[in-house]
Amino acid sequence: MWFRRHEPKIPPEDYYQWQLYRKGCGVAVLAMVLEKSYQEVLSSIRPKVDFDRQDMKLDFFVNYLFDYGFAVIARDRPGRDEHRAWPPAPWTAKHVPLVKKHWWHQLHLALMVGDGRVLDPHYGEVNMDFYWRIHAVIGVYQVEPPHRVP
Repeated sequence: MWFRRHEPKIPPEDYYQWQLYRKGCGVAVLAMVLEKSYQEVLSSIRPKVDFDRQDMKLDFFVNYLFDYGFAVIARDRPGRDEHRAWPPAPWTAKHVPLVKKHWWHQLHLALMVGDGRVLDPHYGEVNMDFYWRIHAVIGVYQVEPPHRVP
């Protein structure tokens, strides 16, 4: 693991996964949603990707969830003229917020559980106030058995 500036709070969930690569947050969040190990998810990704250099694309992330029988509902950050609470209160058991820790960082994925806690694959357990900006929150629902054989 690369350098961390604070001592992370380790979540109690058995399915919590640290990201093992610089840009491996997508793999870690998929592993947490599917309750699999990081290595299981990483080995099933085709074509192979170097997550030290390349991010996981959001459409690939969502399609991977579809292959395992999940549906998603995304809520984007409200515009200037929209008046609604942001970030939204949890509406399902698992959510994937698209966040930035600082304005100069790239988008990062984490897992928000139904009680509002955020399991960040790089920072440990945090809350939504930890992030500089929350761009979107994706609700994840298991709707059918997986299509893909792990």
